[in-house]
Amino acid sequence: MRLFLTYLFLFCLTSSAAYAQQLSLGIVVGPNIIQQMKLDRAFYAPDNTYHTYLESNQGQGLVQKISVLNGGHVGAVLFTDYKRFGFGIEPQFHYQRTYLHFERPFQIDRIIGKKSFRMPAYFTYRLFKKPESAFVILGLNLVKEKNWDIQNPGFDYYLNGADIYSNQVEVGPDHFEGLLYDNSAYWNYMVGIGKKSGKWNSSIRFQSNLNITNHEIEAEIWQLEVSINFLFLSTKDFTEKHFLYEE
Repeated sequence: MRLFLTYLFLFCLTSSAAYAQQLSLGIVVGPNIIQQMKLDRAFYAPDNTYHTYLESNQGQGLVQKISVLNGGHVGAVLFTDYKRFGFGIEPQFHYQRTYLHFERPFQIDRIIGKKSFRMPAYFTYRLFKKPESAFVILGLNLVKEKNWDIQNPGFDYYLNGADIYSNQVEVGPDHFEGLLYDNSAYWNYMVGIGKKSGKWNSSIRFQSNLNITNHEIEAEIWQLEVSINFLFLSTKDFTEKHFLYEE
């Protein structure tokens, strides 16, 4: 399946470039607006610690976390278009940090973080004939990430130089590997809507896991993010003809 998707991606890229009206290069940047992380377990005992996590409210699951503005991405974009259709790829660096709070058997906070390389590949379709009309997005996002999972030492550690766990017992790192994250490459599916304005493309994109690889975490995770593209260089800049008129 991974080989098939790779070939499909290369085919789409070459086909789009061959029939494109213009080929544009630019930069992309944007934040996560909102992310939901859900783990339907009543309890969990990691193998590398004596600590057992218990759901705070019976029947609501171990993790029910909605995070706002907890990450962002920056990278490059290569975009081609033909009539109403477009195709883009965006090699990106993505950073994200999520805080989890547990009440039972005693209060403890954890930080789930990740740094990742992402490669969104997507098609766009303009809803109207005008070149700067709204468009829809449909695509895949290849993600290779490095995760860390640590106990939050608290604000006193960061602000006042207190001992790292001065008021808590250290229960160890990497408790939720295989449940909330792993270090395997995986695909997200991506849908969204956007608007073009001059050399700017702005879009809102919904992403969630597509379980077609070895990335089989137990949690359900989705996120909504804003992506802003600035297409500063285009083949149209070199092919437009300029005329000089003499009186």
